[in-house]
Formats: sequence, structure tokens, C-alpha cells
Amino acid sequence: METYLLLFLLFLVGLAVLFNLPQKILNYYRVCKAVKDLPGLPTHWLWGNMHQIKMTQEFFEFMYEWRNKNNNQIAKYWVGPFDVSIAIFNPSYLNKQLLKYPKAENVYGVLEPWLGPGVLIANGEQWFRSRRLLTPAFHFDILKPYVHVYNECTDVLLRKWQALADKGQPVNVHETVTQLTLDIILQCACSYKSGCQEQINKDPYVDAVDKLSNLSIERFMSVLLQINNFFYFNFTPHGWKYGKALKIAHEHSEKVIQERKEALKIDSGDKTKRKNPEVLRSIRTTRKYLDFLDVLLTTQDDEGHGLTDLEIRNEVDTFMFEGHDTTASGITWTLYLLARHPEHQEKCREEIVNILRGRDRFDYEDLSGLKYTLWCIKEAMRIYPPVYNAYRRLAEDTDIGG
Repeated sequence: METYLLLFLLFLVGLAVLFNLPQKILNYYRVCKAVKDLPGLPTHWLWGNMHQIKMTQEFFEFMYEWRNKNNNQIAKYWVGPFDVSIAIFNPSYLNKQLLKYPKAENVYGVLEPWLGPGVLIANGEQWFRSRRLLTPAFHFDILKPYVHVYNECTDVLLRKWQALADKGQPVNVHETVTQLTLDIILQCACSYKSGCQEQINKDPYVDAVDKLSNLSIERFMSVLLQINNFFYFNFTPHGWKYGKALKIAHEHSEKVIQERKEALKIDSGDKTKRKNPEVLRSIRTTRKYLDFLDVLLTTQDDEGHGLTDLEIRNEVDTFMFEGHDTTASGITWTLYLLARHPEHQEKCREEIVNILRGRDRFDYEDLSGLKYTLWCIKEAMRIYPPVYNAYRRLAEDTDIGG
């Protein structure tokens, strides 16, 4: 009997250590004291508010009404029994100091198994270094040739829409636009032509990226799935699916990186080859454009150090995740609002017709003339922002709105 009792106690201690319960309990009492006077929805003892939060139009409308009815400028949401998030609705409460705090691990940490500590997740000096090394990838000379990729991929989308329209069938705008942006990102990031817009059966890598995006959002919305990575990947069907898709995505990225290094004759340890501008010039003579991967493989800091293969994989995966889904959301909402306001749609159409003057292709220089269209895109993103939250973890006691 004593042996069973001892084993049971050891089991409880193991659980406490695994889930870091002592520290969570200490933090819990400190946090409760700090936020006790803040408004918030009624909570469940285990789920907090997570059982109420849903990624639906109805939920956001409910929260909008609740906030306006109570004139709340700030509110608290419990993420499970221990963690609390403070939502700030009044922009005057924001300050530069808040945005300097580290990114919230319980939010961005969900993506780390896939994206690693890339520019989206990293903090401090690591973030600054990554940001400096990535800057050349967004130089105008690098971006200009991408317009031709946009033209070609958009032609595929329009052919699909036309075929459906000819049959009198409805168009799932968001789904097809997401395929478009993924097609573009794959070509601009690593010159990978997946044919994802036209394939009936998804390319394995495209399918893995799609699954990882959706599974990450589902995990973020579940308290139990966020408890611990070891528990998640080893004991949950959700984690098994994630792990399988993760293996496919990482193996594909690593394969593409190694093949590109061999093609460019780049050795990770050979700084002179990576630094030589002849490498980039030689790429321009054999291909239409430099892609994101070319820049990552050749960029260096002031001390001559480049990115490791793992860092390159992290940034490519980050670019894939951040680039296609948010862009698709922005395009979809812009098209929705233009459809709801045909007078503005007509002004955009007239502007585009005047710029193209009978051509069916945009050049980079044409984009600066799309002033009214740009206004409409910015207004759509103001009303329906693709990324509407920024999460930070307070590193010290902070006065907000006081």
C-alpha cells in the first residue's frame, strides 16, 4: 500500500514539474491581485474564457456590443486557469514601451516548432540581427521582377473564375485567393512552381503548409493543447497530425536549401563565396529574378557571418506562413468591400484601365499610379485588418491608461 502511495505521490510531483505548476500558482496570485479591478467576461474555473472565444463573426459582434455597452477601454481574458491576457481597445493607452516588451510565449510559442526563432518569434538582439540580414530581400531591385510572377499567377486565377462563371457556378473567393497567394509566395520565396492553383490533389508541401496553418490556429484556441509541447506531440491526435505535417514541411525546405546551395556552389563555412557579389550576378544571368532564398544564402552581417541552414529554413518557413494567409485575407476583404460599394469599384477599374492602356500586364512602374486603388486597399485593411492583434508579455509592473 505504501509503495502505491509513494508511486502516486511521485506521479503528482512529476506532473507538477512537467507543467511547472508551482511557478504558475505563484504567478497566479500576483496576477489576480493586479487585474482584479479590470472588466471581463465571466470565467470558468478551468477554461477561463477560452470556451467563450470563437473565431466567428457572431463572437466578434458580441464582443463589440459588450465593449460598447460597458464603455470598456480595456478588458481581461483568462486563458485557462493561470494565464490572463489584457486587451487594450483605446489606442491612447498604447505606448512604445509596451511594444518593446518580449513577444508573448503563449501566443507565438505555438508557432515555434514550425517557424523556429525566426523574425516573427525572436526578441531582442536576435530579432535585430535577423531583421538586418533580411533587409536586402526587400530592396526595390529584388522586388521589381516579382510583378511578372504576380501577372502569371493572377492569369491562372482569372481563368479559374471565368470557367466557373461560364458554368454559372459560385466562386469561393477566399479559398481561390489563398491558393493564388501561396502560389506567388512559393515562386518568390524559392522559385518553386507547385501548380497549387490547378491541381486537384494538393502538392505534399502545399498540403503540409495548409495543415500547419490551420492546426496552429486550432492549438492556439485550446487550453489543453497548449499545456506542454512534450504532452502535445506525444499524447494528442492533434499533435500527431501536426508532427506529420511538420516533418514534410521541414524536409522540403531543407531539400530546397541544399539543392540551391549546390547550384550556387555555396559552402556554409566558406565566407568568401557567400560574400562574393559575383554569386548574385551569376544568378541574374541564368534566372529571371533573385528569390528570397538567394538573398538568405548570400547575406552577411558586418563581421562576415551569414545565416546557418537552420536559420534560413526558419525564415523561409516564416515567410511562407506570414506571407500567403494574411495577404489572402487582405485581398478577400478588399474585393468584398468593392463589391458592396460598386461606385468605388468603378473608380478603381477606370484607374487601372487608364494605366494599362490596352495592355494585359502590369509593370513595376505602373504600381505607383494606382493611387485610388491603394486608398481602397488601405481602407479595407483598416476596417478588416489581416492581423488585428499584437501580443506582448509584460516584463515589469506597468501602468496602462493611468
